[in-house]
Amino acid sequence: MKRFIKSSALIFVSFLVLIIILKEPITFSQSIKNGFMLFLLNYAPSCFPFLFISKLLSMSIRNFNLLPLNKVYGVSNKAGTIVLLSLISGYPNNAKLISDLYTCGQINKNQAKTLLSFTSISSPIFVVYTVGYAYLDSIHLGYILFISIVFASLINGLIYRRKDDNIYCIDTSNQSGNILLESMKDSVLSLLIIGGYICLFYLIVDILIYLRILNDNPFILSLIELTRGLSLLKDYNDKTKILPIVAGLISFGGLSIGAQSLAFIHPTGIKLGFYLLTKLTQSIISIIICYLLLLI
Repeated sequence: MKRFIKSSALIFVSFLVLIIILKEPITFSQSIKNGFMLFLLNYAPSCFPFLFISKLLSMSIRNFNLLPLNKVYGVSNKAGTIVLLSLISGYPNNAKLISDLYTCGQINKNQAKTLLSFTSISSPIFVVYTVGYAYLDSIHLGYILFISIVFASLINGLIYRRKDDNIYCIDTSNQSGNILLESMKDSVLSLLIIGGYICLFYLIVDILIYLRILNDNPFILSLIELTRGLSLLKDYNDKTKILPIVAGLISFGGLSIGAQSLAFIHPTGIKLGFYLLTKLTQSIISIIICYLLLLI
């Protein structure tokens, strides 16, 4: 019965969206174009090198054991590569790396859930340069945001730490192929998936605005499509006052980032509810840390 209701709702919504698009084809074609241009000009150039290098390193250096992840978070020390690359490349690449490690048998589901809870952060380039410098007119505020987000994610991981007696999993990976070719194919496919989700959520936002369900409130829009919402912060005069909220929004990532992460993490069997819960607690911690840093 539940499956029937879900299928019926999906069919109804799909036909409703098609009718709306057919009614205003030029408007919503522009929505897709705007999303695609954002992806092509801003996201793809900065994201592709990280996707490619992350995949290459994750296949070449699987046993990076310098971080004490076992003692602190209860996950295999082999996940050290994921943690370091997530700090550099940000979400949703962290979800892809976790999925790859799970698929090759180096971590189990419990470890994947714990890793997801403290590696899902935005890249420093986006936080410091795009949000801090471009949107908030301050590199200094960008650094405060990034510090808040990183420490919040590390604390968040402790909340979802699980005692796992099966830390050491069997490595079933096969690296006999061309690592360079496999890294290229995987990163290009991942990039196309990300681009598709960006275009989709640009369309969804414009449909909701067309139906007068949403307006141009940057905080509400950020919950759906983060970059689009935060880009409207340029119009705010006192940007310091809204900084803790911005930290919380970036930690949450928006529904678009969530959909991308869940698409990559799907092989692990991690559910939507767990993902949203981890992002909620991470956002709350980010807000608190950012507020405290502004008092210093």
